[in-house]
Amino acid sequence: MEMAEPGIADVMICDRLRQRDAMESRAEVISSLRESPRRIPSRLFYDSRGSELFEEITGLPEYYPTRTERSILQRHSARLVGGPAGLNIVELGSGDCSKVSILLEAIPRECLPSTGYIPVDVSRSALTKSARTLREAYPGLRIRCLRADFCRCMSMIPANGRKLVLFLGGTIGNLPESGAHRLLRGLAGSMGPDDRLLLGLDMLKDRDVLERAYNDSQGVTAEFNRNILRVTNRLLDSNFKPDQYVHRAFLNAEQSRVEMHLEASGPQRVSSPWLDDPLQVQNGERIHTESSRKYTTDDMESLAHNAGFAIRDVLTDARQRFSLAELERA
Repeated sequence: MEMAEPGIADVMICDRLRQRDAMESRAEVISSLRESPRRIPSRLFYDSRGSELFEEITGLPEYYPTRTERSILQRHSARLVGGPAGLNIVELGSGDCSKVSILLEAIPRECLPSTGYIPVDVSRSALTKSARTLREAYPGLRIRCLRADFCRCMSMIPANGRKLVLFLGGTIGNLPESGAHRLLRGLAGSMGPDDRLLLGLDMLKDRDVLERAYNDSQGVTAEFNRNILRVTNRLLDSNFKPDQYVHRAFLNAEQSRVEMHLEASGPQRVSSPWLDDPLQVQNGERIHTESSRKYTTDDMESLAHNAGFAIRDVLTDARQRFSLAELERA
């Protein structure tokens, strides 16, 4: 379903989440909660409140990925958007518009009418906020918002013109290995010879640096984690008590990933009209809410090549904490 966004001239939002069967979402969450250990799909983090909390996280002193990635983009923005006119920038999991704004600043104003921006996100509020900000800052920029699960949106990405696909923030690390491979293979198959993918990868580093990034002193990440239970409650009409769960985040060195869990501070009986039997959550039991894979250089090369990409360049910071892999179809 495509509709004009009220109050934003010439901006369309194509909403594909409306077409997703609510029963399918409920079934997925119920199945995940019945696994051992219990799990909640991390895509449920990003309701409007979750999106706001994540924006706050990106500005925390302990959370290095966002500011490091932005500094890399600032150093290389002119080259990344250079070339013939007619560039379409597609951003998967776009969130706020702070990163794409760095690239748009490097585009001459007279070229904006021939530049398209297609943000893809599950949060309508994030899409609307970004569209308003960009419309004011970059007059003439063509914006078409796509509210969709970025893992399912390849067929909706326009094929015309030269594309720069952004998949930033290390979000690829939140997907299971099979899901990351499937997504990248799909992107490779949808890209032309002049298209590029800019893939953000959080690199493996000291345990202390990684664990502090997910356990900030202000407790914002803990609140972000607990908010997924509020989203689950709305979806299932259930009675999880978020304040009775403790945020746990740690490096699983064997899997090269940081894991986030919610640990019950007491026994809970969770009921829902969609559950045949209530969930009996034990004291100290954990619900796994997110994994964030961290990569080595060898991991990066394997990930790209196995998905059908060639590495054109690797952009990183002085301490090699974060990398942007510039990929083209092999």
